[in-house]
Amino acid sequence: MKFQSFLFRRHLDSDDEVYFVVHRHWIIMFRDSFFFLLIGLILPGILWFFLYGITHYVNIVFPIWMAFFFFRYVYKLADWYLDAWLCTSVSIIDVEWNGFFHQTSSRIPYSEVRELSWEVKGFWGSVLRYGDVAISMATGGQVMLDNVQSPKKVETRIIQIRDEILSHHRMSQADGIQSLLADVIANHIQEKGIPPRK
Repeated sequence: MKFQSFLFRRHLDSDDEVYFVVHRHWIIMFRDSFFFLLIGLILPGILWFFLYGITHYVNIVFPIWMAFFFFRYVYKLADWYLDAWLCTSVSIIDVEWNGFFHQTSSRIPYSEVRELSWEVKGFWGSVLRYGDVAISMATGGQVMLDNVQSPKKVETRIIQIRDEILSHHRMSQADGIQSLLADVIANHIQEKGIPPRK
């Protein structure tokens, strides 16, 4: 979690502890970038290997072409990896990465999470176990992350974390109320003494 806490540090507060991160399934990234990799890196790499040294232009054009597509692939990889839900000790953070200079995030407190649902669609979704997870909030809004690996496990894990945190919060509040009542009674006894029994 240290690596993910480092990557997402701009979205975290000092008291946030990352429990787990929800990403889209890796097959989605591979599917979306396979043709891109084939045309941009694999085929030019093979051609460069066989045509190396034939002309001066081959030695210049292919490395430039492949470097461009390599950096474009790194961009796509970052876009896939940095679009995520961060389940922290305080809230769920929905992070959207729209480029190096455009990131957004929104917090969903666990107390606002009314309902979680998941859906698996299609043959490949069923075989590779990926689908959509949606969070319905008490305010009426909904947040969804599509093509998540093992959406049922994600739903179960978020519900488990939410219940633990809300239970701990309720116990803290009860302890606080109990402490406050004890202080009020102690102050009352100190000022007026113990009332006589009737």
